[in-house]
Amino acid sequence: MSQERLGESMKRMKFGEGLLERKLQGLEKNTIRKWREAYDFKKGEIFIGEFPELGGVELLLMATEDTIKKTFLEITPQEALDNGYENLEALLADFKKNFYKDLTGNMEAAVIYFDFVKFDGYPTFGKSNS
Repeated sequence: MSQERLGESMKRMKFGEGLLERKLQGLEKNTIRKWREAYDFKKGEIFIGEFPELGGVELLLMATEDTIKKTFLEITPQEALDNGYENLEALLADFKKNFYKDLTGNMEAAVIYFDFVKFDGYPTFGKSNS
């Protein structure tokens, strides 16, 4: 199966500008999103992370645990920290301002822990066609 065809069948997740370096450095160990069925990953599942850096880079990512489904108010201090925030209040304020204008604490969230799929110690990547 060609690499293009393999990528067509995999789930994809888009990341914002500037997050690639933070993720590669291990400063952020998870991503937190408003719940969607597409974010329901099982431990060991491989998916494609789309990063806008360098004109569009795609990296293979692997869920390190099953997606955790909970409300935004149930996000733990550790989960907020693992996403690069000092506390839950800072996370909620930033998410409401920059990502989800209609965010309420009772909305369902997806907490997704992942790591980069590596070959010879380096992340496996490709160039985005978009």
